[in-house]
Amino acid sequence: MAGELLIDAGPKEESAFPSKIVLGKLVDKRSVQTVFHEGKKRVSDVFVLYTLRSAAETPCYAIFMKKHFGIAVERNHAKRLIRAALHQMRHTILGYDMVLIPRTKMKGLGLKQIVDELQQLFNKSGRSRQA
Repeated sequence: MAGELLIDAGPKEESAFPSKIVLGKLVDKRSVQTVFHEGKKRVSDVFVLYTLRSAAETPCYAIFMKKHFGIAVERNHAKRLIRAALHQMRHTILGYDMVLIPRTKMKGLGLKQIVDELQQLFNKSGRSRQA
């Protein structure tokens, strides 16, 4: 009886599983400086976005916030929203390193507005890939 429960149904085809795209973080100071100096800068009311084409297909990001944005709870909440927005956009930003600097106008926005704003910035810079 116990043997019946452990029967393997066989290998699953890889096409049944969606491709997993993982977002990386820019933690090396040199790579962040490279994005700042050599990348393309786009500015909106909500974000300042620096993008640079990378050799790797994995999109990498860094988020910089200053203390004037708000108390720690507000800064952490904003970072979580930005990470969620980037996760939703991960198919359109393949192969780019980016540095995001949110402005204080981002405080009242929800996830959908943040995704729309980032998508507009990527479309302006010509760095968007339609999914």
